[in-house]
Amino acid sequence: MLAAIVDAGPIRLSDLAEMLGRTVSNTSKIVQGLVVDGYVRRSIPDADRRVTLLEATTPGRDVIDRIKAFDLALIAHHLSTFTDDEVRTFVGLMSAFTNRIVSWSETDFSIAGGTTTTNER
Repeated sequence: MLAAIVDAGPIRLSDLAEMLGRTVSNTSKIVQGLVVDGYVRRSIPDADRRVTLLEATTPGRDVIDRIKAFDLALIAHHLSTFTDDEVRTFVGLMSAFTNRIVSWSETDFSIAGGTTTTNER
């Protein structure tokens, strides 16, 4: 959730919940923990005092930056053991997989015999 806040920039709680496919109540509870821990702050813009925006603090952005750097280093390490042909195959498969995920997210899909729409997730 913190990564989503970092990536989205200032965002309303309801928009964050929708983006993550969670309820506002569930999202609010998790965000509260991030606020208490100092990773997220709430702000009220002067332009619309009815809105509360969530924004990552510097420590929150730093945590996500460290996680992303670690993830990239781990991927680079493991890819370095692949041959050039294996890397090309991997990239092609990952691209196809990513395209399918995008396609799935734009349509309804079935999970364990039940149907879930994008807005219900």
